[in-house]
Amino acid sequence: MPRSKGGETIAVHHFQPKHYHNTIGAHEAVLKIADGDSVVTSTVDARGLDYRGESVAGRGNPMTGPFYVEGAQPGDTLAVRLESMVPSRDWGWTFNVLARNVVDQIAAAALPPFDIVRWSVDAEQASVVLENPTSGLAGLKL
Repeated sequence: MPRSKGGETIAVHHFQPKHYHNTIGAHEAVLKIADGDSVVTSTVDARGLDYRGESVAGRGNPMTGPFYVEGAQPGDTLAVRLESMVPSRDWGWTFNVLARNVVDQIAAAALPPFDIVRWSVDAEQASVVLENPTSGLAGLKL
């Protein structure tokens, strides 16, 4: 559905990816857009899991796109504005990694082993909490 900006019609593109790239490079554009257009799309997490938690892409931060901006030339600087981001599921994950070189060696020895931790996502409240927090993080809400 087009929208207007200063009397000029701006297109809003709804793009559903069919594949993802794990590299930045010379990939064929998946969509051609004009300067000022908006794109509504989705992406997957760093492990290639979609909103259902199913593997749809390779690991290593798969990317949606690329998009071709008509009229852009090599050397141009493009400004991209993210208008909103909405979580697509009620859970997420991170690694519990802390760089051991940034804490005292005695404290580093007490760090838990490297692991993946899950978070409960409350999109309405725009917050997350650890699903199984250690006692020191039981009240953590981001």
